[in-house]
Amino acid sequence: MASVIDSIALAMRSSIIPRPSKAHLSSEIPRPIHVPKAQDIMNRRVTSFSLNDRVSDAIQLMIHDRISEAPVCDDKQNILGMLSELDCIQAITAGAYDGDDYGRKRFVKEVMSSAYHSVAPYASLYTLAGLFSKHNIRRMLVTEGEKMVGIVSRRDVLVHLQELA
Repeated sequence: MASVIDSIALAMRSSIIPRPSKAHLSSEIPRPIHVPKAQDIMNRRVTSFSLNDRVSDAIQLMIHDRISEAPVCDDKQNILGMLSELDCIQAITAGAYDGDDYGRKRFVKEVMSSAYHSVAPYASLYTLAGLFSKHNIRRMLVTEGEKMVGIVSRRDVLVHLQELA
């Protein structure tokens, strides 16, 4: 009996009987990949404006925070629209004709856009990438109902897609 066990052990050591290696096993069994969701990659600190903010104040804050667009919300963080750099530029140039220096007399509610794109917190990274491609936008609000909980940029999505590659 000992000679049979010795023979098997000798055969295994001399690689006559193939033994599965760890590399061989890991290549056949796919590892589960965690695909981040919007809530995993969103920025929770979002600069936002109210309807009655002055455009000139909004411009200063956008420049200071280095942002090109921000949501306009009510007191309960319900989204009412977006204010972009372009909206501000148009307010300033229109103000030049109206005697309103740099939008000092204009309010956000007068120049903002009511349109915006949003996703639920559980939207996958691939869903986000598809929406950014389809709509050619730079940022998307993350919402629960009408309430804003964060914002995701194209850069956020790109960084996380690269990490999965």
